[in-house]
Amino acid sequence: MKLYVRGTSNRIRLGKNLLTWNLILVVDGSQNVVEIGDSFSGGGRLMISGNHNRLLFGANIHLNASRLFLIGMGCRLILGTGCVLSEGVDIRTTDSHFINDQATDRQINPDADVVLGDRVWLGRNVSVLKGSRIGSDSVVGTGAVVAGEIPANVVAGGVPARVIREGVYWVK
Repeated sequence: MKLYVRGTSNRIRLGKNLLTWNLILVVDGSQNVVEIGDSFSGGGRLMISGNHNRLLFGANIHLNASRLFLIGMGCRLILGTGCVLSEGVDIRTTDSHFINDQATDRQINPDADVVLGDRVWLGRNVSVLKGSRIGSDSVVGTGAVVAGEIPANVVAGGVPARVIREGVYWVK
């Protein structure tokens, strides 16, 4: 694991039994929290930029060349226990650039939390956009774009992602 930290009062807690390859964690800001649970495995890029953000991983998480971007002020990116993120998964709490209302000059695209429940499986090249929530034991199919809420125990797919089948669970 390569770790790059710039800023003050950041807290990083790594669990036991970590197996990483090509994992890069970048923390650029202050008073951010990173907690990675026990038995984490995988590689990819975890980027935190801004202040007061929280990146929280439960136990038994597997990342396969995924990218997670937690950017903003006071945002959370949470992965429950037993999640699997396939190659090319991209999760973002931001649009990366401000979009302002011309009349008021106020930002109209604020950053927002992303939360995955326990045992969520994201297929290859899935994108999860800011403000999304995916319920426990759900599967999101290859190439889907999640832009909102996906309930628990479903298979979802498409652009934008929609429920394809209900009443499922998956086994690792």
